[in-house]
Amino acid sequence: SITPYARFTVSKQVLQLPLISFKAVVNGLKADVYFQHKNPNALPPNDVYNIRIGQFVTNDTLHCDSSTDLDISLGGEMLLDDPDLVASMVNDFIEQDTVTLTMQAVVTIHAHVWGWLPISFFGITISKSLTVPAFDNFEHKNIALESLVTAHGKPGSLNVSATAQVWNPSPLTVVLRDSFMMQVYYTWQGVRYRMGTLNVHAPLTLKPSMNYPEGFMTVEQTLENADAMQAFISEYIGPQKGIVPAGGDTGALMVSLSDGSSASPLLRR
Repeated sequence: SITPYARFTVSKQVLQLPLISFKAVVNGLKADVYFQHKNPNALPPNDVYNIRIGQFVTNDTLHCDSSTDLDISLGGEMLLDDPDLVASMVNDFIEQDTVTLTMQAVVTIHAHVWGWLPISFFGITISKSLTVPAFDNFEHKNIALESLVTAHGKPGSLNVSATAQVWNPSPLTVVLRDSFMMQVYYTWQGVRYRMGTLNVHAPLTLKPSMNYPEGFMTVEQTLENADAMQAFISEYIGPQKGIVPAGGDTGALMVSLSDGSSASPLLRR
């Protein structure tokens, strides 16, 4: 299971009923959670279907007043049907331009109409879908090396700590609580060369907009990548125009990350 935290708002215009004012209470809920998966083999290709990933359970009390906007924060436990389905959702979140999540629940509502008349509604179905921007394979802003912080090592091997530019286009804060490792590649003269290994220690937090997480990279020079390594260093240092810091006249130095691994079964999926 996982422990998500969510906040949602509803305008009071949506809550209003003709000639009726009310205050209502919902004592906890159990909601089925689905994500909308695009079937690449479907005809037409944009055919989609909902996949249930589990059930969200909260004991929090929801208060609703028809005279004010609804603004609720919920914490609870997400009981997963299958970790593979969560991995599929995360893959969609990285690869697709948007992701749609749906929550469906059956609740009992206790209300006071006009402020004094008690009434209860049993077996009320609530359904809410939310579509949010996703990473879209980093098409809009690729992951980029921001800066090298520290470096030490020996001939043929260099250990550095570095920061990267990671853009989160969604309104969601993503927190990874497991460390992971990825291979670092640099493309030179049309050929992709492996430059070393990047280790990122938990927790990794990606808030909406630009993030600058720190990682630890082991740069490994080999006979195969020696020329590419020299080009990599030259691009990072220069070229120079006037009196500026080393590399200060260049944009971000682009690298690619793939072939990752982690002790977390979910991240490996």
